[in-house]
Amino acid sequence: ARRLVLGRVARRVVGDRLQRAICVGGPTAPMIDLFYEALGLPLLHGYGLSEAAPLLTLATRRDRRPGAVGRPLDGVALRIADDGEILVRGDGVMRGYWQDAAATAAVKDADGWLHTGDLGRIDAEGHLHVTGRRADVFTLADGTAIAPLAIEVRLTAQPGVRQAVLVGDGRPYPIALLVPDRRQLRAMRAADARASPDADADASDGATDAPSAIDDAFHAARRAVNLELPAARRIVDVLVVPAPFSVEAGTLSPHGAPRRQVILRHWTDAIDARYAAPSAASAHAPAPEPAASASTPTSTDAVPASTPSTDEEPTAS
Repeated sequence: ARRLVLGRVARRVVGDRLQRAICVGGPTAPMIDLFYEALGLPLLHGYGLSEAAPLLTLATRRDRRPGAVGRPLDGVALRIADDGEILVRGDGVMRGYWQDAAATAAVKDADGWLHTGDLGRIDAEGHLHVTGRRADVFTLADGTAIAPLAIEVRLTAQPGVRQAVLVGDGRPYPIALLVPDRRQLRAMRAADARASPDADADASDGATDAPSAIDDAFHAARRAVNLELPAARRIVDVLVVPAPFSVEAGTLSPHGAPRRQVILRHWTDAIDARYAAPSAASAHAPAPEPAASASTPTSTDAVPASTPSTDEEPTAS
């Protein structure tokens, strides 16, 4: 029934001729895929880059997997390097950058493999899963390497979280910079008020924007995502970033990816203070692995996100 109703809504918006949509600009949160699926308009994910024709893989309506970007197209060979980087070879791969042999040699080896700079894995059925950018990987003080993109996508799929950036390079544990989705928080509070006669019926902006409301939502998100992560990669604490990351503020690229070094420079003091806080230090204690159900993924393979005005500092949660 839900699909029937949503399907009618979709036809009203996009007409009745559109059968599917192709998404190749970056990973999407699982809830987005489920939403379009309910509309009867499946998102078919693909992967590629300008140096390789540019499409390399594409899912089909009959052959797709959650979190995957499809199988390689005809004439495309893929493999995963020892460090997790996606390598590609085939007729569509460029000969090289125009009049720049040094740049070409930096990304294309003697055997013709193009080093994409992306991280991923190939599952048992041959579907590619993109898990992050090699340049974004950071290393904790104990040597644990973390690819943040997959974790950030999971965070932004949680209620009340609009954007997320994970930090922790050289630190004892990761923390997350989170931007609140204030509209969703208001809707959540209103729903709680309707569901419980004892709940506070005031779902105003002020009540929803209160630090305690944001704090509760963000720590619930942190705990939910931690259930899917191994102990060494769990998020210990969060910082509340008051305003969204944005291209105008310089904290997002034109493609919508977080400019991590800019974000780190802007909030260095707040991040340092959070790591120095006793609450954060005491929270970083060994914990047993959570029991994973059959439906709970345990890897961090999944995937991108969005920004505050540069005159607002994040607040500790």
